[in-house]
Amino acid sequence: MRLALAVVLALPLVSQAATQTVLGRALRLKNPSTPDKRKIVVKAREPASDNTIVGDPTTDGATLVVVVRGATIGSQTFALPAGTNSATGRPFWTGDATNGFRYRDARGENGAVKSADIGLVNGVFRIDAAVDGRRGPVSLVPPSPGTDGCAVLTIGKGDAYSIKFASGRVQNHHRAFFGVTQPTDQGSCLLDVACLGDSNTAGGWPTPDTLRWCEYAQTECPSLQDGTPVVWHDFGIGGAVVAPGPYIDYEMGEAHAIPADVVVLAFGTNDVHLLDETPSEYAANVVTACGDATAACFVMSMPPHQDFDYASYNAAVADVVPSELLIDRTTGMTFVDDGVHLDDPSQRELARRARTAICGY
Repeated sequence: MRLALAVVLALPLVSQAATQTVLGRALRLKNPSTPDKRKIVVKAREPASDNTIVGDPTTDGATLVVVVRGATIGSQTFALPAGTNSATGRPFWTGDATNGFRYRDARGENGAVKSADIGLVNGVFRIDAAVDGRRGPVSLVPPSPGTDGCAVLTIGKGDAYSIKFASGRVQNHHRAFFGVTQPTDQGSCLLDVACLGDSNTAGGWPTPDTLRWCEYAQTECPSLQDGTPVVWHDFGIGGAVVAPGPYIDYEMGEAHAIPADVVVLAFGTNDVHLLDETPSEYAANVVTACGDATAACFVMSMPPHQDFDYASYNAAVADVVPSELLIDRTTGMTFVDDGVHLDDPSQRELARRARTAICGY
């Protein structure tokens, strides 16, 4: 365990993005006639807020997701990239974390979002976004009738800001208008999934461009069937084990910090190779980790390594974890030349299996 501890302490332990909730003020969708006349307005105002700006959209951009529910369910994601407006020569994003950030795209060079703001003004944390169909495609329309909705502004490489519209005054006018104003409650309208594991999970290794199943899962399942946005967080570390110690403590700590709604455990290789655990010991450690997750806990089976009896370890886990929480990482999986790391087709297939298990499609 000394070696494992030394490896962990040598890692650049940078916290992953978290979700902050902001009290909403207004969500309005207008669809008076043709698609170019559609408009969406999102407003949030939280007095005496402890929210902070994490991330820098002037370099990393942002995204806005709007979801509405009712007789129908709809969602749309809008890109608010960094960069410079080719027509004006001015940056799309300006500002800083102290004074807040502003996004302006009056001519719709990037799409339908013409403006967005996030910041703390006189003790009030504010978010505003305006979407205009004259500047880009707007497919989202009122649910007719609508019941609730949400919006999520996510700063690239930074935090997500969730604005929930599940209470307050609801207004409907057929397919022409849906709005919710003055909600009384705030909360997350995201499903956060924490991917915990070793180098078969850790994206960015062995090269910065390497993708693993967790990154592919973001593309496979960006939202649930009810429109709820899903964010997949990769907390994997090369050499990690699920056995009690610094590796699982760090990864689970990151999951708690989000906080995660779902945790996926994808360990095993190093538990056998480095710690020489028996199948029953490994299964017991999986149960302990799931107990610490304080979230729905899915477990991936071991890859089909040829140098130990992986089937016995998978059987031991299957005896203590409900079948609906198991994700098959054994059948049909193939390795790169080192015989340890799953190849890219297997990683993509694993993302699809995670989507099926967690997202339900």
